[in-house]
This record gives sequence, C-alpha cells and structure tokens, in this order.
Amino acid sequence: MAHYKDVSVRKTSLNLVTGFFQYLRDEQEAVQKRTFTKWINSHLAKHKPPLEVNDLFEDIKDGVKLLALLEVLSGQRLPCEQGRQLKRIHWVSNIGNALKFLEGRK
Repeated sequence: MAHYKDVSVRKTSLNLVTGFFQYLRDEQEAVQKRTFTKWINSHLAKHKPPLEVNDLFEDIKDGVKLLALLEVLSGQRLPCEQGRQLKRIHWVSNIGNALKFLEGRK
C-alpha cells in the first residue's frame, strides 16, 4: 500500500514541476510579446498617420501595419491594400508584398 502513495506523491510532484515550467514559459512569452509590441509602436508612431498595435497577432495579420512598419524602418513606400473591410485576399496580398520586400532586402 505504501508503494501506491509513493507513486502518487511522485506524480503530484512531477505535475507541480511541469506546471511551474509551463507557467514560466507562458510568462516569458507574454513578456516578449509586450516588449515586441512596444518596439513596434515606437516605430509606428513615426508613420503618417501614426498607427498603434494593441494585440500583436490580431493587428498584424492583415499586413497593413506590418507594411507601415517596414516603410518606417526602410524609408521606402510599399504597396498596400487598405480599407475598412479587407478580405482574406487583401491580407494575403499585403503579407506577400511584405515578404517580397524583405526577400529583396535579404
């Protein structure tokens, strides 16, 4: 009977350690996301008109703010699909333009 208690205690301890490491990874990821968002916003503030990223993944996915960031960093004007109701095809076009620009710059 004592053997089952030892196994149970080890499993509980292992779960606590695993959970703690997962918490640390999640916390590190959150810190990196906040830091990168602040860095992007410091550059997008220079864009005309100034832009801001609130949610990194949501605000970058259509490519508009990503292209604006590349414009600010490079000093070059880049083609961008804009509007209130961008469709997925426009998102793909914008991201494609960003990737083409970066590939050309190596």
